[in-house]
Amino acid sequence: MRNKSFFWVLTILLVVVTIWSLSLTWVAAGVEKDADAYAQAQFDSIKNAVTESGDSLVLLPNGAAVNFFDKKAEDEIKYAYVDSYLKGVAEKPVYPILGHTYKYCKESGLNFGLDLQGGMSVTLEMSVPDFVKNKCDNYREPSFYAAFTEANKQWSEGKSDNFINLFVSIYQEKNGEGKLAGHFHINNDINPTDSDEDVVAFLNKQIGSALDGVEVIMEKRVNQFGVAQPTITKEPLTNRITVELPGVKDQESVERKLKSTANIEFFGVLDNGEIGPLIFNTALPLLIEKVKSEEGLAEDVKTDEPAVKIIDENSNDTIKVDNGGEEIDLNLGLGDDNDTNNTADSNKVDKPAEDLTI
Repeated sequence: MRNKSFFWVLTILLVVVTIWSLSLTWVAAGVEKDADAYAQAQFDSIKNAVTESGDSLVLLPNGAAVNFFDKKAEDEIKYAYVDSYLKGVAEKPVYPILGHTYKYCKESGLNFGLDLQGGMSVTLEMSVPDFVKNKCDNYREPSFYAAFTEANKQWSEGKSDNFINLFVSIYQEKNGEGKLAGHFHINNDINPTDSDEDVVAFLNKQIGSALDGVEVIMEKRVNQFGVAQPTITKEPLTNRITVELPGVKDQESVERKLKSTANIEFFGVLDNGEIGPLIFNTALPLLIEKVKSEEGLAEDVKTDEPAVKIIDENSNDTIKVDNGGEEIDLNLGLGDDNDTNNTADSNKVDKPAEDLTI
């Protein structure tokens, strides 16, 4: 009797959990249906605009541009607007009464996976030859380059499943043992006297670390898509990472973001000591000449003396210039601070000096 009651309680709990999961899935499906309707409306609007203007280039919310008359244009446009709509409502409450967000409903609902709801599966593979070449101090060095080229050729032909071991064996045949560290010791944590086995261990360790870094990067990029329950699998033996994204529709955008390369840019800047002479020796005289020409003043006589003779320190927009031997005040239009200065002066109150001695 007790066992019967236990199974009844367990059954009721399972039913409640199932109904709860189904309700979350139903709410999420309703939001996705609204997203499809929104995408269809946007497509119809774009279609009318293209018909009227004749301009077939369409800029999508994901930053991509497509030709409206391409075969896949309709799907790409709709998928882009569906993705944009779902991202916009991801943090908004959509579950009745309880107010759960769409993101919560999608993540906590039933997971149908790729087999039931479709989606996208991507396999990324690290290029070990390029990795070894980038780690080398100078891959153009003849002894390294010859062995690397031969190993890369055999690797491409499928003669070995381990590029590093293949490269080391070819290098040792051509140059002997114990010389491999000389190609990696400058930019890496390797001593010139390390053995070839130490170099191989170092490269394998670096490849493993790099693969871990790629996995972290993929996780960050996948999180931008708003996909519920994505699967990221690392395969160290083949240096591959498999990414499964169930329910993804905008596959073109996802593929482009997963394959994109991170870039960092540096810009040269000038300090005050470099930019100051450019302003006062070049830009300021030109500004003065422009103001003088607009006011109909005489042209400056070409002399060795600078055009600027006196700067009125009581005003930020007035400057004295030499106009044929006559000093004239010019307003450069930089803003008048007299009112501010007068206001500040009128607010001054004499106070006894404070004793700041400690």
